Amino acid sequence: MRLAELLFLVCLAGAVAAAPQVQVRLQGAFAHPGLHSLPQGSRLSKALEKGGLSSQACQMQAAWLRKELLKRQTQLKRSLLYDLQALSYAAQLQNRPRLARWAGMLGRLIQSQPVTGRKAGHPLVWGKLEVQQAFDLPLKEGDQLIYPACDTRYYYLTEQGVKAFDHDPAKTLEADANVVEALPWQAPGWIWVVHADGNSEKRRIGYWYGGSPRHLDPGAVLFRPLSKDWTEALGNPDFNRDLARWLATQIPNGGVAEP
Repeated sequence: MRLAELLFLVCLAGAVAAAPQVQVRLQGAFAHPGLHSLPQGSRLSKALEKGGLSSQACQMQAAWLRKELLKRQTQLKRSLLYDLQALSYAAQLQNRPRLARWAGMLGRLIQSQPVTGRKAGHPLVWGKLEVQQAFDLPLKEGDQLIYPACDTRYYYLTEQGVKAFDHDPAKTLEADANVVEALPWQAPGWIWVVHADGNSEKRRIGYWYGGSPRHLDPGAVLFRPLSKDWTEALGNPDFNRDLARWLATQIPNGGVAEP
């Protein structure tokens, strides 16, 4: 082999060895959890392959955490706490102690919950990532992927705090939603559903609903929205949506739990 060719191969080997890497942490149902180094540009499916995703993983409840989302979620948390403090003060001025206690309870719950950086609502089912590259996005330095065991309960934000209920796939959304009655300061006939994958939606509920039966997925969080009068009094008509966005950042089966 000529000297020039040898030098070229040595340089090429050095370039490969020095290829940029990203550190990604895998947690939960993996054969090889922990910190992994992957070539820069590696996608979600590559990390799942390297970690050896277990068949016991609940892929619909998985979470993808990104450092770049921490600042925005910190601001969201502060905004909600400010609104709830203002709501508690307004309720006390109007001699509504139950509402003041509810606002205080919710404020303490949110204060106790961590800022996670969860990229809520992004599909993390391995089969979908392999078939649709639009979902199989590149990973960044410091990303975390959490694939927990399945949470078989659903959660309801009540006057006393977060309560867990056993999930029954045969029950309709209306039946699940009506296990807790609307409070005087909440909008009747509506429910916010924060799904375990981080997607959230506001749904009308009632047995008069004319569509096909709707069912709740395990791991979901339900809450009845604050009424329009109170959100307008707060000066934040998006309060309920903000609350849903915050709850969606929590990691299922441990992120939102009974206090």
